[in-house]
Amino acid sequence: MLTKFAAKNTDRTRRAALELAIQLPEDVAEARAVLVQTGDLLEGFLIRAPRDIWNRPAGGVDNRGALIAHECALCWTMVLALALAPVAASLAYALGCEAVSGFVLFIGVAAAALVFGQIYGVIFSALAVVAHNLLSVPPVYEFSVPTRGEVVRAVGFVVLAIALPMIANAAHRLRGLALSGAEPLFAAAPRSPSLDRAEAPSLSPDK
Repeated sequence: MLTKFAAKNTDRTRRAALELAIQLPEDVAEARAVLVQTGDLLEGFLIRAPRDIWNRPAGGVDNRGALIAHECALCWTMVLALALAPVAASLAYALGCEAVSGFVLFIGVAAAALVFGQIYGVIFSALAVVAHNLLSVPPVYEFSVPTRGEVVRAVGFVVLAIALPMIANAAHRLRGLALSGAEPLFAAAPRSPSLDRAEAPSLSPDK
């Protein structure tokens, strides 16, 4: 409802800017670099008047911000794996249930995928599989041949890391589709006679 209201009460230029902003990359540094190049293309190709841009030296796009962001995301993903792996193994050992480690590591996969993106969710999944085999599967502190359950868990980690960001990005649209699809069902549902009597107008003489 808010989206429709904003579209009706926003000027044409603002709507065009919103459409362009939606297509920008999620990374802030990359989005700024795209905007800089868009301005250069606008001045150089779309505007037919002479501009100083033709006399400016060609300058490359500074991707240091994007590289730093990716390095930080990778660093935090590894820190999260190193922090959760001992906790998962300790809980599995304390409760005598190997599956507990998998549930704890599932939380890490979801956190890495939702906060940093699908790539880092998959990276955390790989680290989680290795940590689970090393710390939770006997013999401890030794790598062993993966069992069928470990293979299924690894596939589940990767599927979760890929699917969660997609679901989170489409949550608003999916919620709207679910609500719009449920409206005909509510409209066609039979009404209770007690509700009809409650909504009927009063016929008392004093009114």
